[in-house]
Amino acid sequence: MSTTVNKSTPAKVAISIAAGFLCILLSELHISLQGSVVQIDIPWTLLFPLVISFAYGIRYALISGIFGGAIYPFYLWPVNGWANVLSLIYILVLFVLVGIYSEYHNKNNRKYSLFKVKTVFILSYTLLLYVCIVWIYNFFLKMNPVSGSGEFANFYPRILLYQFFVKDGINFSLLVIFSDSLVKTNPVRRLLGLPIQSWMRNNTRIFVLSTLISTFIWAVIYVTGIILLPRELRIDSTYNTLSFFILFWSGGILGRVLIWYQELGLKSQDELLEEKNKVIESELKFRALFDNAPDMYLAISPNAVKVVVCNNTFLEKTGYERSEVVGSPITNYYSYPSDTDNRHISELLIANPNEIKDKELLIRKKDGGQIQVSLNVNSVKDGPGNISYYMLSLRDISLRLKAEKSLKQSEENFRLLVRNTFDGILISDPEGHYLYANKKAAEITGYSLEELLLLTTKQLTPVRQHSEVEKRIESQFKEGKELSHFEATLLQKSGNEILIEIAASITTWKGIPAQILSFRDITKRKQAEQELLFAKQKAVESDRLKSAFLANMSHEIRTPMNGILGFTSLLNEPGLSGEEQQQYIDIITKSGARMLDTVNDIIEISKIETGQVKVSFIEVDLNERIENLILFFNPEANSKGLELIYENVCVSSLIRTDENKLNSILTNLIKNALKFTEEGWVKIGCTQTADSIEISVTDTGIGIPFSRQEAVFNRFEQADIEDTNAFEGSGLGLAITKSYVEMLGGSIYLESVFGEGSTFKVTFPSDVLIIEKQKENTHINQSNKMGSNAKLNILIAEDDENSYLHLSILLNQYARNIIRKTNGADTVEYFKNNPDVDIILMDVKMPVMDGYQATREIRKFNSEVVIIAQTAYALEGDNLKALNAGCNDYITKPIKTEVLTSALNKYFNLN
Repeated sequence: MSTTVNKSTPAKVAISIAAGFLCILLSELHISLQGSVVQIDIPWTLLFPLVISFAYGIRYALISGIFGGAIYPFYLWPVNGWANVLSLIYILVLFVLVGIYSEYHNKNNRKYSLFKVKTVFILSYTLLLYVCIVWIYNFFLKMNPVSGSGEFANFYPRILLYQFFVKDGINFSLLVIFSDSLVKTNPVRRLLGLPIQSWMRNNTRIFVLSTLISTFIWAVIYVTGIILLPRELRIDSTYNTLSFFILFWSGGILGRVLIWYQELGLKSQDELLEEKNKVIESELKFRALFDNAPDMYLAISPNAVKVVVCNNTFLEKTGYERSEVVGSPITNYYSYPSDTDNRHISELLIANPNEIKDKELLIRKKDGGQIQVSLNVNSVKDGPGNISYYMLSLRDISLRLKAEKSLKQSEENFRLLVRNTFDGILISDPEGHYLYANKKAAEITGYSLEELLLLTTKQLTPVRQHSEVEKRIESQFKEGKELSHFEATLLQKSGNEILIEIAASITTWKGIPAQILSFRDITKRKQAEQELLFAKQKAVESDRLKSAFLANMSHEIRTPMNGILGFTSLLNEPGLSGEEQQQYIDIITKSGARMLDTVNDIIEISKIETGQVKVSFIEVDLNERIENLILFFNPEANSKGLELIYENVCVSSLIRTDENKLNSILTNLIKNALKFTEEGWVKIGCTQTADSIEISVTDTGIGIPFSRQEAVFNRFEQADIEDTNAFEGSGLGLAITKSYVEMLGGSIYLESVFGEGSTFKVTFPSDVLIIEKQKENTHINQSNKMGSNAKLNILIAEDDENSYLHLSILLNQYARNIIRKTNGADTVEYFKNNPDVDIILMDVKMPVMDGYQATREIRKFNSEVVIIAQTAYALEGDNLKALNAGCNDYITKPIKTEVLTSALNKYFNLN
């Protein structure tokens, strides 16, 4: 839409008058069509003044209406009489509303939705018509000299309600949309002298084509009806004409909608250029005001760190170049006049920028000087409400402050002393001689007040810093620095050096220039900062290691679980061969064992971390323990083609230690060696000296880089921590091993060459050795009772159905009878009545009575029967708890065939 013309021109006035005159001249030729249901009475001549209203606005709409556009109904005066006066009013109002809409639309340069703006306009106008009909038109009809009798007028509002509110409301709305569309077309705009934008080039084509298409559709329907239908079935000519108008108006409306959609996302190049010029002009005006303002201005980034823009006043007063300021931290250019308010501006801005009003700062000049300013801050936000930048207004208040200080010098001296009363205070002349000292200064330095007044600043400063201190004092007196903050080293009377924080101010003391030094001991604070920094670094490293550990734990739990679930589902597949079934079962077994090892490691390291691990020392045959482990690991070594060697040069192999922890230490070291060795051998050695006994595990595996040799013993860390999936395992084995070794009073260390192999050495003091003697078998051995291939009466105390089924299958080949009880009380009762039971497999966790209590009850009347505890807990100390209750032995779930067989052979002579 073109921009509304604010000033009348002769051509536009003439066109407006002509449009109104044509409307009244051609009003008798209006098209009126009657139908039995719908009446179309279209005053098409209103198009002329409506087009003027859309094109030129309200002034020209009034001109066109007054010169005929609003008084065309008066040709019907003989029929309607005074009713035509009201017609003049609401038609003139129609022109005025259209003109107001056009001017507002163009002024705000907005393309409102046709369905929003036009709908509101139509509803408002039809409501006006309704009010006219009900309250005003009825009055005019009573005045009609021709047909407005009083009796007829009482019934006429119903007819008017239809005539004006329904029929004319719709017709005028269609006329408004149609005339709005016409103003969008190029021929009409040329005729009216309106500018034609580049994006209007398709408007005429759209409007004409949509009208022609609707007319063509009507013609096809009309001709088809004439040709195909017999005369008696043809549509009445009235309705043919009616359908023509319906299609014609629908084409006009469709054209307007299409034109609107075309304009919706477009904007003329002229408008863009105009807006750009306005922005440039506004920016130039702002830049001129900004740069030449008497105050200093700085714009800093949303994170309140870096300077984005500065004005010329700031550069002139500070001596910096613009390139030095823009992009640099704001903290480079200010300090505070008081050490009690030394937070960064960025901290204050982030906390609440609205609170920074008239805040005093010292602005640092390029030459080292300072400007005292009053700071005010405003946040500048973008459209969505986010902060674009902070604008800092800095007003130079140096002159004002100097004037105030000259009047209150004596009060200022007193205020400075009071303010710094909790710190050490020294006042010195330009040569560094002390003129005043307070008690805190004497306390910090170690000198008395009298001694301090005989000293100079150099005497409280280490010799290496004398030159620096002299330059600082000279600079501050020469440049008249009001306040400076720095850290320094103070030499106490005792000769100790401490770190101090100093606030130095220049003043006048008893008529001579002086420097006030307020200082405090920050030695402990600095130490705390260093400790905090070290703790932070350790925390970050710990967090990184724990993240890696958790990732590895996820892998170590999910991987075997995937094997268990995956191959368990494959066992359900029909047609599997026996070999395939066995292969799947082996994978499930290995996956279960792997996951069990991971869970046990997690439980053990958790108990170690929380200090819940207890140590129980008993006599252990070290040689026998190592030989048993070699027998246990031989199949695994053979499967990898490795040789497992034991070199024993110990004089005595009987030691006092915790059997379970020793077993865990040796097991972890041997398992590690086998895991990381692909070819060669693994050697277990035992050597004894006068002071110690040493156990070593050596392999020809991949070795460990020197930089990672300490890390392998750390909790939550592995040698391959950056690639934890290289080898399976939780990475906790060596951490647990080291903890156990230290609990037993020993030490562990590593010797390794990357790519060649590793040796882990565990050393215990010689006092763990005990005199070699014949070991007493504390367990009840019934092997003499049973012959080879004997069958056993077995009592299984187990409340879990699956666990019982598993045990019964494993024991079937050794059993004469297998009896099951589901709680401890029933187990005790059955054994009392059936003493011929050879062995009881006792689950420690059962309802009614647990396995520990049941074992104690049985031992009260029978000490011969073999009782083997079984549990799913597998925690450190559970074995001792079972043995103390009276059990002969202890096995953990899930129960392995070889472990169960070994336990049976320990007490019975079975093959």
